[in-house]
Amino acid sequence: MTRIFSILLLSLLTTHLFAQQVPCNCELLINPTYFGKVPLYDQPNGKVLRSLRNDSLNEDYLLIKVEKDSADYFYGAVSYAISGKSWKGWIKKKKYVGTYSRNYGPKLILYTEANEQSKPVCIIKEHVSKIGLCTVLKCSNRWVYVKLSNGKREFKGWLSPDMQCASAYTTCN
Repeated sequence: MTRIFSILLLSLLTTHLFAQQVPCNCELLINPTYFGKVPLYDQPNGKVLRSLRNDSLNEDYLLIKVEKDSADYFYGAVSYAISGKSWKGWIKKKKYVGTYSRNYGPKLILYTEANEQSKPVCIIKEHVSKIGLCTVLKCSNRWVYVKLSNGKREFKGWLSPDMQCASAYTTCN
């Protein structure tokens, strides 16, 4: 009985740890209007390796090339867009971590799953300037799960890679 329980417990722990990190290949940014510090960790809930912040004076903003997604953190390379200085580590998911949308067409579609064959969760018919930064809550490959607001309502769903713009300098059109 103890052996069966041990095997079951080990199986659950292994599955939980494996499922906790999802491979990603997406680009995010720290909101250019965020002036606070962004801690970079050695591991989730770990030691702070360094604290970074947008260099607003020189318009050198922080970008993130995400490689892994865990429950509350993204792992990847954090770099300054202009100087190119870069560090690897974990960043806690916060409202200032996100991407912009490329909503220049008549609608922006958020999906229920990370693929275009899934059902749309919502269709937003507003220009990108009314939306602002989309907070990224998770990622899967090149897709990001976002939370955004048009000032009246809040929306959540998967944003396709071709509708993302992780640039503080351009509208990506």
